[in-house]
Amino acid sequence: MNDAQTIKEPGFEPHDLVWTPEKIARFFDYASQHTAEAHSFSFQVGDALVRLARNHHALEAPALDYGAGVGYLVERLVQAGIRCSGCDFSRASVESVKKRMTGNPLFGDCYLMERLPSRLPDASFGTVFLVEVLEHLLPEWRTGTLREIGRVLNPGGHAIVTVPHAEPLDLAKVMCADCGAVFHRVQHVAAFDETTLAATMAEHGFSTVLCQPMNLGALTDAEVRQNRRLQTRIRRGLTRLKLLAPHPTSTPHLVYIGRKN
Repeated sequence: MNDAQTIKEPGFEPHDLVWTPEKIARFFDYASQHTAEAHSFSFQVGDALVRLARNHHALEAPALDYGAGVGYLVERLVQAGIRCSGCDFSRASVESVKKRMTGNPLFGDCYLMERLPSRLPDASFGTVFLVEVLEHLLPEWRTGTLREIGRVLNPGGHAIVTVPHAEPLDLAKVMCADCGAVFHRVQHVAAFDETTLAATMAEHGFSTVLCQPMNLGALTDAEVRQNRRLQTRIRRGLTRLKLLAPHPTSTPHLVYIGRKN
């Protein structure tokens, strides 16, 4: 059936989904229970982030993973001997981190973030990781989040931020066949390049140490590299068969390290 023959269903109309706190919480409560670890960003590149932070003298305990998800980066940090905690707005995610990490002497806690500012004490962390979080935040939330990170960091502490590099948001949108809502398939609402990310962080009191597009997968340990090589081979095969679009960039990650002024 071609476009001219398409029959429109009465009452069905595609529309942009309007994200609310309740919808976002539902989305990530579900994701925390159904995302395979091999598809988790922190599982794939957490060791590379820890190594990168150390190489730039930006890793100081205690550390905080802000937006910890199910706790893969927290796990990487304690494996590296770093005292750390996590926090998240998803209750299911917080429970997952506690289940994963409770009993480890280097694990502090995982806090449920119900409002901003949170109950986390001022100037209580040497390093805060904000990994694949900013692209999920509505503009009004972004300001509050970056203020919160500045508040809980020690003077001279470091923020380590990752976002997708110059992501074309519209290319990853899908439509719910049930209700017609159109949304980014992993709930991204903002895109950043080197200029916009550095400027955003500077507005909130950070001096840039590093702001660079890179492929963090190239910096990971041998086990994760092997897994990523397998994914790459599968992707190339699907691309040759025209079942998947070519990867848009060889530097998919944008990494920022900043020092609190």
